Amino acid sequence: MDVDKPSAIDKMMRLEHSTNPFNFQISGIEFMRLQIITLAIALVALELAAYDDATVKDDNTASQDSSVSGTAISACLNAVASETGEDNVSLLSSEFSDANSLVIVGVGPQAAPWRCVVSNDGVVDGVSFDGEG
Repeated sequence: MDVDKPSAIDKMMRLEHSTNPFNFQISGIEFMRLQIITLAIALVALELAAYDDATVKDDNTASQDSSVSGTAISACLNAVASETGEDNVSLLSSEFSDANSLVIVGVGPQAAPWRCVVSNDGVVDGVSFDGEG
């Protein structure tokens, strides 16, 4: 056996006891797991950064008229959030009209309904609470 050449067991032991940048002794598999977790966290952070307005969310289960523009819906979500001071807003429904569209926005964890009348190019005409007071 050649003394200068490391054996397969020696190579495995070096991989088994590799170090991460923080100088903690961990196995190669544990280090790979940490790298995968770090990558997953970075991808989530990028996804959140790419989201237009992190305070406004669109509920895809809402009953909406596909003719109401995204610009009009976004304008209403932002107007209601501004009026109520509540960042947790969601689309409940929308109805298209040639003059102005109606967008119903849910506010807070209970999705309290607010009405928003908006032009199709996103100019909000008014917002008002649509539930019991």
